[in-house]
Amino acid sequence: RSLVLASTSNDAQYNQAIVELEKLAGNFTRPKLYNIDNIEGNLYIPQFDQLTNDYKSTQKKPQPPPELTKIIIPLLKKSASESRNVNALVTLGDLYLFGNYSLTPDYYMAKKYYQEAISLAPNGHAYFMLGYIYSTGLFGTFPIDQKRGVLYYQFAAENGDRNAQMVMAYKNFKGLGVPTDCELALEYYTDLAEQGKDW
Repeated sequence: RSLVLASTSNDAQYNQAIVELEKLAGNFTRPKLYNIDNIEGNLYIPQFDQLTNDYKSTQKKPQPPPELTKIIIPLLKKSASESRNVNALVTLGDLYLFGNYSLTPDYYMAKKYYQEAISLAPNGHAYFMLGYIYSTGLFGTFPIDQKRGVLYYQFAAENGDRNAQMVMAYKNFKGLGVPTDCELALEYYTDLAEQGKDW
């Protein structure tokens, strides 16, 4: 997902955070998750630990860069609280959900930011992520609620999120959480194909 500068110049915190985040993205080197020992030892994949909200590992967890924790996140939080910037809230949600730049994931914080974003204005990506959270439960962090997940996916699709359109097309085609409706699935797939052709 590409980050864009705020359309209004009055949100200096958000604009500065995005500039800093783009600089970080250009300079950040992802730490190697696997070494020769665990690759040759049949590539052991660690289990997810719900207490720490992370994967169990014998390797020392890399720390997020200080510019992320000391500059970017505080700027985004300030933008979210002072300017009520939906893009700042969604960016915070993504950082905490995906654990970008070695940030420890915090699914509760991510969900909170996405919910706050949609309480201010419709946002296709935030709706999609909430649909994903409710549909999967995120490793048992939340109770799975397929009906609520479908509702959020529907809102996301109506607000232009292509991922949600693909999900709704597949759900309608297969009858997953919704009645089977091949005609509606065809509408979604046709719209997606047109968007791909235009792109």
